[in-house]
Amino acid sequence: MELDFSGTVNRKVNENLLKKEKDSFVPQSKGPQTFIKTPSKVNKVLLLFPPAYTIKSSRDINPLPPIGIGMLASILEKKNYEVKILDCLVRGWNQEEETEANKDIVRVGLTNEQIKKFVEEFKPDVVGVSCMFSVQHKIYPQVFEAIKSADPSIITVAGGAHVTVCSKEVLEDPHCDYVIAGEGEESVVDFLDAIQGKKNFEAVDGLGWSKNDSEQILNPKLKWLEDLDSLPFPAYHLLGLEQYFGLESSHGVRHSKEFAPIVTSRGCPAKCTFCSANKMFGYKFRTRSAENVLSELWFLKKTYGIKEIMFEDDNVTASRKHAVELFQKMIDQKIDLQWDTPNGVGMWTLTDDIIDLMKKAGCIKINFPIESGDQEVLKNIIKKPLDLKRTKNLFKRCRDIGLDYGTFLVVGMPGETIEDIWTSFKFCAEVGSYNPHISVATPYPGTDLYDECKEKDYFSREYALDGLFISSFMLKTPDWSETDLRKVLIKGKFYLKFRQIIDQPLDALKLLKRLVLQPVKNFSYIQRITKSGSVWRNPAHSPEGSLNK
Repeated sequence: MELDFSGTVNRKVNENLLKKEKDSFVPQSKGPQTFIKTPSKVNKVLLLFPPAYTIKSSRDINPLPPIGIGMLASILEKKNYEVKILDCLVRGWNQEEETEANKDIVRVGLTNEQIKKFVEEFKPDVVGVSCMFSVQHKIYPQVFEAIKSADPSIITVAGGAHVTVCSKEVLEDPHCDYVIAGEGEESVVDFLDAIQGKKNFEAVDGLGWSKNDSEQILNPKLKWLEDLDSLPFPAYHLLGLEQYFGLESSHGVRHSKEFAPIVTSRGCPAKCTFCSANKMFGYKFRTRSAENVLSELWFLKKTYGIKEIMFEDDNVTASRKHAVELFQKMIDQKIDLQWDTPNGVGMWTLTDDIIDLMKKAGCIKINFPIESGDQEVLKNIIKKPLDLKRTKNLFKRCRDIGLDYGTFLVVGMPGETIEDIWTSFKFCAEVGSYNPHISVATPYPGTDLYDECKEKDYFSREYALDGLFISSFMLKTPDWSETDLRKVLIKGKFYLKFRQIIDQPLDALKLLKRLVLQPVKNFSYIQRITKSGSVWRNPAHSPEGSLNK
């Protein structure tokens, strides 16, 4: 199909393929791939967010504005490059393609032909592709090939969480010319200077390339941005926020049609064994000033009519001082925005006073990433700095002031027993969290969990990135089998539902009445309730990081 990029789809098939021109390639003795064209001048840059594979029945993906590449776009515009953003996921949100290998998995987003058409029309010199999730690793070569089919002389560069932990694998794709690991705001500017002959490739932080068919060069990632206020706001005019309004999102339940994500900090001081997010943004926690954040919030509200905000930080409250200052200024300035914390909070910093402040500042839901209800599992296996006894008070405070909350659990860690998992379910019942988001432990590349499972051969089958869907049950340990794990999860969810009925009978009756009297109107609500109790977690809470970073 041929896409009219004003937003409509035409059914005219474009079969005209560009032929590769031999004279567009120039041998290189140093730096880039041996046969990559390096332009004397870069004028146009396209930043692309790919389509995605997902489970057909759940569509567990996020049509969220990719503010990470939006920020890159803003930086490049200031450097006088002509920039466009193509979010293939949201542009093709109503398009699905079944996969031949697995009929339960579908590709959502623009087709390869539609991507090629857009590239042909824009004619970029460089295309940067956001490669965030390892489970999507098969979609990225398709995108790179579509770009090169439009014009083989286009220089392609990949960035994102997947690239950061799997740089060598990404560079094996013959259509991917370069990779940039970790934070990319400074590196992408240096990279564009390098391909224009203004800087040495070896001086670009986190840059990788293939010098020839057998040799890869990967510059180490050494630099992390200290002054986040120096970064411009994302190029919202290029993102087109309006196209995301009103879309159903697996990334929590939206209360307002007009919503937007925002990031106020980077880095995570925690060192959870299942998480690789610190590979992307480092361990050191860095924040934007409260004034800088409020300025962006006011801009979003006045320019786009935003009514709801999602704080996409890995740990928005990891610094007590920063959190208090930010929330107090939101109150003082009467910003009047609803907001939640889809990726969780730094629970070790929270107090009753801070929770009160969060609600006054517009918070409508806190997600608590406790990961386990067993203190020894947290300390010795997950290695998260969390005191569960103190944590119980936080849940109580939310209930006392009427603030909604959710809970994240990770189950099936090596060394965790079935009894430990039951302890987690009992903890959730005790704190009134009856529908926790449950993740089965998944060994992402770049994590301590992966290293341990590889060393001790805990994989239940041959390891493959395709198996990284959260509900994939990839592990086996001496403490339990996959069958044991599945059984305890089913029993645990029934136990929590039963406890909810016992502990909250009035709420149960209200729900039953609603379902009986308004079944059609509440069909989507029923789906969300069912989904929230499944072995499932928002992709944005994936240990690989958020899609929009």
